[in-house]
Amino acid sequence: MLREMYYFKEDREGFSSNLKKLIKENGFTSNDVASNLGENYYEILKKWKTGERLPSLDDLSKLSKILNTTMEDLYLPNAQLRINDNEYTNLFVNSSNNKLDLLDKFYPSFHKDKFIDDWISIDEFNKQKDFKEEINYLLQKKLFSYLTEKEDEKLRFYFKIAISHRYYDEIGGARDLRVDYDSFWKSVDDDMKKRRGLSYKYKLTKNAIKEEFFEFKKKIEFAPDCHYLPQTIIIEDVLELLNDKESIKAYLNQYDELVINCMYSMKNNNEIVKEVLYELGAKRININIPDNISYVDEMLDEVRKLSYEDYLISIGGKK
Repeated sequence: MLREMYYFKEDREGFSSNLKKLIKENGFTSNDVASNLGENYYEILKKWKTGERLPSLDDLSKLSKILNTTMEDLYLPNAQLRINDNEYTNLFVNSSNNKLDLLDKFYPSFHKDKFIDDWISIDEFNKQKDFKEEINYLLQKKLFSYLTEKEDEKLRFYFKIAISHRYYDEIGGARDLRVDYDSFWKSVDDDMKKRRGLSYKYKLTKNAIKEEFFEFKKKIEFAPDCHYLPQTIIIEDVLELLNDKESIKAYLNQYDELVINCMYSMKNNNEIVKEVLYELGAKRININIPDNISYVDEMLDEVRKLSYEDYLISIGGKK
C-alpha cells in the first residue's frame, strides 16, 4: 500500500547546529547575518542559534541566500523521498514532449479490448506505485511541512496536467471549472491556521496529522474538477483481467489504506482478491452499506460522509 503517513517533525537542534556551521563557513559574524536580514534581527538570530525558535519560511528563504545555500540544505526535515527512477517519476523532472503520452498511458480510458500486455504487468504496477507514492508524499509535505522549489514545481505540474476535469451542469450548459493551484493551497493553509494555529507546520501530533489528511483528501476529491490521485480506470475491471495472486497484489499495492479498506468491506470480491486484501492489512469498515453499491468509488463516497473519529470507530480503532 501507499505509505499511510509521513511524519514531519521539526529539528531545532539540527537547525541550530547547521546554522552556526554555515555562518562560520561563510566567514560571517552574527552581526553580519542579522544586519543582512533586516532591522531588529539580532535577538531573533540568537534564538535561532540556540534552538529556542525556528525561522518562518520567508526567513528561511532570506537566510539561505545570505549563507549561499538552499532552503533544503539549510533546514527542511525529510526533504527528499527516495523513489526509484522510472518513466513515470521522471515526468516530474524532464521537460520532454513525451509527458502527455506517458500520462495518457498512466490514466487511459478503460477499454478491455485496447489494453496492452505491457501495461498489465507487475513491473508496470510497481512503477506506477512509485509515481503515486511521490504524489502522496508531496501532498502530505505541502500540507504539514514546506516544499522545496523543485518539489513545488513537481506538485504544480501534477495539478496542471494530471488532475481530472469535472463538468457541472448549469443553466446554459456545462462549463469547465478549474482549480487554481495557488488559490487552492492558500485556502487550505488559511483553514489550517484558523483551526490549528499560525504555527501548525511541524506542530501536529501523529494522530492529528492522520485526521487532517483524512479530511484533506475530501477537499481534493470534491474541489471542482479536482481528484486525489485520479483513477480513470475502474479498479474492478482491472482486477477481472488479473488471474494470479502476485499481479493482483502488485496492482492493489498502488492504493492507500482507505481504498484498501473500502474494497475489503464490499461483498462482490472474489476469494483471491479477499486473500490479498487481508494480507495487505485491510480492515472491514462496519457501516450500513446500501445494497446497490458495487464499485469502490461508491463505497468511498459513503465513507467520506464520516468524520475521522467515526471512521476509526468503524474499523475498530480508537481516536
